[in-house]
Formats: sequence, C-alpha cells, structure tokens
Amino acid sequence: MLTSTRFVVLAMFLLVVYIALHGQDQAPVPGSVGRYQLVPGEYVAINGSTGIAEKGVFRIDTTTGRVWKFQTGLGPDRRVFREWQIVGE
Repeated sequence: MLTSTRFVVLAMFLLVVYIALHGQDQAPVPGSVGRYQLVPGEYVAINGSTGIAEKGVFRIDTTTGRVWKFQTGLGPDRRVFREWQIVGE
C-alpha cells in the first residue's frame, strides 16, 4: 500500500512538472502584428473641384495589403449605415 501511494504521488508530481514546462502555449508578444490592424488616419474627400481633409479609421489586411475605410452616414432610404468600404478598387 505504501508503495502504491508513493507511485501515485510521484506520478502526480511528474505530471505537474510536465504541464508546467510544456502544457501552456506561449503568451503573445506585446506589440506583435496580427492579420488585421486598425489605424487612425486622414484622407482627402473630393467634392467637385475641392478637397476636404477628413479623419477616419482604416483596416489593413497585413497578409494581402488590402485597405478598408470605415464609413457611416445616411443611405438613400434615410437609414443609418456603418460599413467597411474597400479603398482603391
């Protein structure tokens, strides 16, 4: 009986040590880049022959290089819309 108790204690100890060393994934590194990044920025909205400087939020896909601009406003049916619009296509 004493031998089986020692075996169980030893097995549990080894399991705890193994989990402590290998069981957890590495924590993300602060400042590491994910696939999508949100970036505040400025752009020029062209209205006829004049340009108006606007501020906005852009979403960048760091894998493909595609960029979207967040838009809000009133649609033709007078409903508020909030959407990401692709830039440059």
